[in-house]
Amino acid sequence: DFSKAPVPEKTYSASHAKLFEGTGHDCFLVFGQLDPIENIVKHNLQIRFDDISLLNAWANSQDFFRRLSNWYLETYGEKPIDEKYEFSPGQTSAQFSANLIFLGHQEMSSVAAFYYFDPRAAREIAIGRMPNLDLVGTPVVQVKFTSLVAWSLLSQMETYVNKLLAKYPSLSNRLAVTQM
Repeated sequence: DFSKAPVPEKTYSASHAKLFEGTGHDCFLVFGQLDPIENIVKHNLQIRFDDISLLNAWANSQDFFRRLSNWYLETYGEKPIDEKYEFSPGQTSAQFSANLIFLGHQEMSSVAAFYYFDPRAAREIAIGRMPNLDLVGTPVVQVKFTSLVAWSLLSQMETYVNKLLAKYPSLSNRLAVTQM
């Protein structure tokens, strides 16, 4: 139960989000904020995720994605459309590593909070011991953006997970178990 997890202290704002496939089993959620004067993204925030963590995040976010899609349709009378913003090379960036994401929205405001669940805590739980709570859900960073950006990110996650399942069909069992 992560409902009482501390909120990450570092907070960023984003007007665009894009999921990039990395090497091996890494993927990156990249967030950028448009400069209002020059209308370009000057810097971005990169969150390194592994593919299984993203699969779990997608499995746990499908209902949220449907609710967000329905909210957008009811509010604006049209389905949301993914803005295909391209990040340009050479931008200043900050990078964090996480393996848990929590998403929420209220009207047009959304937030993604990223955490790191230490594998040592998972081992302690697996053998029936209470882990050190500092290992369970270390706050990493949170990003605030519009609900359209949240929808776009989830849409990209769905596409990525579908490609992942096509490449590794055995992972579909994991998705079914996580959805319960």
